[in-house]
Amino acid sequence: FHVLSRNKEHNILIADDVCDSGKTLYGVSALNNFTTCTLHVKPRRKFTPSFYLFEVPDNYWIRYPWESQVNGINKSYMFK
Repeated sequence: FHVLSRNKEHNILIADDVCDSGKTLYGVSALNNFTTCTLHVKPRRKFTPSFYLFEVPDNYWIRYPWESQVNGINKSYMFK
């Protein structure tokens, strides 16, 4: 998505499934001061959403039902 500026007449909520590093949500929220929410956050995050449901361990891989079932996912980048 591409957002240039916040419309002052509307409140905007940016929702995501997981806040892993937090880079994406931080980039959107810092520039536009949006409210953010996620289902899950991880301790290593550099940004904390406005709202979230659960914190899960950094090495916990979450498979959401809306993700495609792809075999052979390269998870090595996750544990740096």
